Amino acid sequence: MKPALVVSLHDVCPRTRDDCAVILAELDRLGIGRRSLLVIPAEPGAELDADCARWLRHLAARGDELVQHGLYHRRQTGEPPLPGEPPLPGEPPLPAGRALVDSLLARGAGEFLGLDYEQALDRLHDGRRRLAALGIEAAGFVAPAWLYSPEAAAAVAAAGFRYLTTHLRLRDLHRGHDTWSFGISNRPGPLRDDLIGRGVNELFVAAHRPAPLLRIAIHPADLHHGRPLEHTLRLLARLMRGGRQPLTYLDWCER
Repeated sequence: MKPALVVSLHDVCPRTRDDCAVILAELDRLGIGRRSLLVIPAEPGAELDADCARWLRHLAARGDELVQHGLYHRRQTGEPPLPGEPPLPGEPPLPAGRALVDSLLARGAGEFLGLDYEQALDRLHDGRRRLAALGIEAAGFVAPAWLYSPEAAAAVAAAGFRYLTTHLRLRDLHRGHDTWSFGISNRPGPLRDDLIGRGVNELFVAAHRPAPLLRIAIHPADLHHGRPLEHTLRLLARLMRGGRQPLTYLDWCER
């Protein structure tokens, strides 16, 4: 059995559609035709619409997997919404430790990091309803920045999703089985951060060489801010030459 490669494209919504299309074309060029596309159902000001949903259904028909990616993809911090954005439901402030994690790893996007069980379940069901209304069914759920409170992770299982992913693992909720695999991702920003991130990613790829599953995440912002996408594509080209088989998260769970 060939070692697997899951490439996930995060933050898919109408706002990022053009960047996502560029990235998907580059992945096609490398022969990576099965990807997990993480769809934000209701990003404020960029809610999923019928036109974007048609495009996503077309991609799914070609072999991509559509994954539910949070609901709003940002926390309600108590600050006024940006112009044109609706206010989000109020949330209690994060404990100091979780607030630091949100700041360092998610830049304020750790939507499911501070939710209790009922809040998380409400957002999971809301996102699923919005997707279903547009003809999209997602078997899996990935929280923004792969961050969950313990209660939110329990809610994902209770909501009936097949799997969830964290920074460190892919959890098959139906089988109760974890596949340990670090989520490798660039962090767009200043050149210094970009170069550090590239070095770290090279180390993680080398460490994962014997692993049966390798996960690489791409964000639309990777096209900009130093263009870390170019480095990710070079990594992926090497992995494909090394015999990795491109799969979706759902493919892996059903394999």
